[in-house]
Amino acid sequence: YKAVQQNLIDIVAEDKSSYEIWEHLMSIDYHLQDFDNLYAHSKEAVELFPNMLMVYQYYVVAAYLKKEFREVVEAVDYASMLSLDNQQVMIDLLSMQGDAYHALKEYHKADSVYEYILFKDGDSESVLNNYSYNLAVRGENLAKALEMSTHLVELNPSNATYLDTHAWVLYKNGKLDEALKFMNDVIENDTTNAVYYDHRGDIKCSLGKKDEAVSDWEKALEFDPENNAIEEKIRKKSLK
Repeated sequence: YKAVQQNLIDIVAEDKSSYEIWEHLMSIDYHLQDFDNLYAHSKEAVELFPNMLMVYQYYVVAAYLKKEFREVVEAVDYASMLSLDNQQVMIDLLSMQGDAYHALKEYHKADSVYEYILFKDGDSESVLNNYSYNLAVRGENLAKALEMSTHLVELNPSNATYLDTHAWVLYKNGKLDEALKFMNDVIENDTTNAVYYDHRGDIKCSLGKKDEAVSDWEKALEFDPENNAIEEKIRKKSLK
């Protein structure tokens, strides 16, 4: 695939006019998980082919992964008009826009996008997950967050990420014992995720189980050794 990628790069360097060549190149970039090249190629391609939805799909994904969140927001504004006849593509793009707004700390705009998506599709798992988790992290509208995360795990009761989100929302709602139960189930099925151990440590600490909390935080640090916030909690044996 690398040889094919280089060949296509050489072709578009000589002649930029063929949309099919650009699409093939971007699909190879994506297949190789070469997001630096995907970002560069898709950014150029949206200028060359501004009415081709597939180009924007690649561009939005690459820009998001490169943390170019303002570019994501602006690209989706345009691409959503191209995707009016394809609701799933529109929802996927808007979901990334909502996440980008949240990353930019433009929370009102993020929530508005999430609300619009849920109006169109109340069972959108990615939005139910991200929206409820973001509200929990911000400590806002926690009753709504719990309603969404509960619906999420009803839709998909075996997804560890969703169960972690639900546990975190329960924790933020003060339902500590229930949150711990969910986190135990999550870690039973995924024993190598730093976030899960960190979350369970926070829950245990809030339940007064400080030694167990420290043990979980130490486990989290094994998988995320550069995390200074976890190191600080271990040092203080406290969340604060």
